[in-house]
Amino acid sequence: MIPARGILPALLVYLLLISGSAAAICNGTNENTAVLFSTPTTDFVTHTDGTVTHVPTGLVWKRCSEGQEWNGSTCTGSETSFDWQGALIHANEHSFAGHVDWRLPNVKELKSIVERRCWNPAINTVIFPGATSGWFWSASPDARDIFIPGILGAWQVRFNDGGLWVMSRKEPGFGFGGYGSVRLVRTDQ
Repeated sequence: MIPARGILPALLVYLLLISGSAAAICNGTNENTAVLFSTPTTDFVTHTDGTVTHVPTGLVWKRCSEGQEWNGSTCTGSETSFDWQGALIHANEHSFAGHVDWRLPNVKELKSIVERRCWNPAINTVIFPGATSGWFWSASPDARDIFIPGILGAWQVRFNDGGLWVMSRKEPGFGFGGYGSVRLVRTDQ
């Protein structure tokens, strides 16, 4: 038990430790310290092959977005943009770290790695180094005809602030579709 006179110093040490770890999680100064961490580094187990396991969900994520390369400590290069169909095809044909069961995450899974304390990007940058603030495709289609009849959308997560958006899943060449980045996931078995 901490004596009453020792509570304030203990609280100050605790707050300093939290604020120090926050700087490591959020990229730069883009942090709202009034918000609790939603994806603390302790929620993840990193692997040397460029993957990470998110313990609360049991999902294994690639640490780099598609188009980027894992060099053993960080992600290098630029993300590749895909239309929705291209993202699904890429995921189904992808092999990485000895696994061929990579897939596009559903919108709930993708939202599970949003760090609400950070913005631009709204992700734990210790776990996902080189992450950007882009729009990322989910495998979750939107069932409503939101653009024009017959052109359906799919959910994207915007990693600028963790927001959701529905983008047309038709080919961008039609003038209605959009592009997005891809972060692949698999279920740990």
